[in-house]
Amino acid sequence: MSSVYLGNNSYQKIQEIIEENNYQKVFLVTNKNSFLTGGVSNYIFQSLMGCQYHRFNNFSINPKFEELQNGIDEYHEFKPDLIIGVGGGSAMDMAKLIHYMSDKKLALEDDILKQPNKRLNSKLMLIPSTSGSGSEATQFAVVYIDGKKHSLDIPCILPDYCIVDGVFTDKLPRNITAYTGIDALAQAIESYWAKAETAESKEYALKAIKLIEPNLVPAVHKPTPEVREALALGSYYAGKAINITRTTAPHAFSYYLTTNHGYPHGHAVGVILPYFIEINDQCADLSEIYKCFDVQNAKEFKEKFIKILKEVDLYKPVNEIVKDDLKEFVESVNIDRLKNNPAQLTTEEFKSLFAN
Repeated sequence: MSSVYLGNNSYQKIQEIIEENNYQKVFLVTNKNSFLTGGVSNYIFQSLMGCQYHRFNNFSINPKFEELQNGIDEYHEFKPDLIIGVGGGSAMDMAKLIHYMSDKKLALEDDILKQPNKRLNSKLMLIPSTSGSGSEATQFAVVYIDGKKHSLDIPCILPDYCIVDGVFTDKLPRNITAYTGIDALAQAIESYWAKAETAESKEYALKAIKLIEPNLVPAVHKPTPEVREALALGSYYAGKAINITRTTAPHAFSYYLTTNHGYPHGHAVGVILPYFIEINDQCADLSEIYKCFDVQNAKEFKEKFIKILKEVDLYKPVNEIVKDDLKEFVESVNIDRLKNNPAQLTTEEFKSLFAN
């Protein structure tokens, strides 16, 4: 169970945790450039005064197996007692992977799938600097092996400490604010309508939607500290929701757009989600979501979501992205990931769905 700290002045809380637990050596996992240019580093370095630290940032937006191996090697050379992952989903996923897999040699790619069931002596802290992935609240981590996505899904990969504060996102560029925010909003919506929904997951999902929906467009165009804080909390609750339910069809189809067309993950999910609103409405009660979006039915909800996409410059029909690759796009989806979606369609029905 993570110790979670939500709200302002969290950088002071980081320092308190380090001092109270007498952590001496910190293995810092960050993005290559945004950590320094985004202003997050000032807060983190202030918190680490008095500690030895080693910064690992040699990995891609979609972390590769070889990069994980390098991170594990550096971890063993430094021998930390605390790992801190700071950044978006990639940095936090890499921190999770290094922390959890570093007791293995990872001699073969298959080793990543042979999930151990013990924790390390070091502890893990996650600090999101985007408002979208929700990785700080989930038991998932992703690594790519030969271009193919592999996911870990184990409770022990959850962090020991989770720090959520809008201040860590206050210099986030407009485009990243847009597609990470859309990702969080999509996670909350998908969790709500997922077959695996529970009363608890629905509560988290609605909390997330109520925080994200009114604040996403202002965060992109005229951000304030209050708006940033709302998105950070909304993203956290969306992560809590999908940690219970997992995601559905929009996420399942999104990976092709990321891998084959270079669309950032949140952008890819965002453009796909509207296609599933009306068909999922036939199989799930979305009335509480409609209240959050101030709409009356599925048609209005779809129009409202597309309007948000347009306002944050993310809207594009899927058939204009994949063009002649529509058949490959539909057939590439992981069928197992579609089982959590309320509406179950055939391959031909999916082709018709995305053709318009």
